[in-house]
Parts: sequence; structure tokens; C-alpha cells
Amino acid sequence: MADWAENRLEIIGQENEVLGFIEKFRAVDNQGNDCVSFENIIPLVKSNDISDIDLCSKVYGVKHSVGFNAIFENNIIYFSTPWNTPLEFFIEASRLYQSLTINVKAEYYEYDDETFSVQNGVILNTSIDLEQRKLHREFNYRLLSGL
Repeated sequence: MADWAENRLEIIGQENEVLGFIEKFRAVDNQGNDCVSFENIIPLVKSNDISDIDLCSKVYGVKHSVGFNAIFENNIIYFSTPWNTPLEFFIEASRLYQSLTINVKAEYYEYDDETFSVQNGVILNTSIDLEQRKLHREFNYRLLSGL
């Protein structure tokens, strides 16, 4: 069973830039529920050499191209992702939307919560233990793979 990250994003910047990011990020899943789409911001280039889960993990930092159970409140977005918060996605998205600051709080059931800000591809004000995060990801990958 995956440990879910409950993500809270606060998008800071000019109103038109914030709204543009949110509208592009907003999506609807196959059941008609609100979600967020990482692929709407950073499209995946699929390859026969790598599985979709591995590709999403590499590009977004999570195993899916969507965040589930999304709630949108002005410039704040809440959504869930299995295993981790999509750190790699936030870094790349902030390079594309350089005028925005993305403030993130990720709450976990079994692990320490993470807070950080990202701007222009740089992680600011972080509580992330990157070594612990790497071990967490490797453990979950082995669990999923049955290794």
C-alpha cells in the first residue's frame, strides 16, 4: 500500500500568470473527478525503452501523470499523490513559469512532512531531507516491483 502525500500548493505571482498556470494544471479524471495533470504542464515523451511508471517517476517524481482528489481554492490547490510529492515536476514547472513562486506543503501518514518553495528551478526554504527521500522512493519502487 502506497503512503500518500497530501499536497497543498500556494501559487504566488501576477494574477493572470497564476490563473494561467492553474487553468493549464486543472484536469478531470476518467470518473469525472477534479485532478491535476502534470502532463498538461510538462508533456511526457514516451519511449519503448522505459515503462510509464518509470518515466513519470523520472520526470515528475511520482508514478502517475496526475494528482488525485484535487480541490481548487483561488491560488491554492490541494491534491494527493502516491509515495511522494512531485518535487521534480515543481522544479521544472517553475522553470517554465519563472514569474511564479510555488509554495508546497506535503503531509504524509508514515513519514515526516515536507515544506518548500520553488522559483526559477531552485528549491528555497526546504525541510526536505533528500537522502531520506531517495531511500523512501527506492523502498516503494522495490515494493511495487515485488523485489
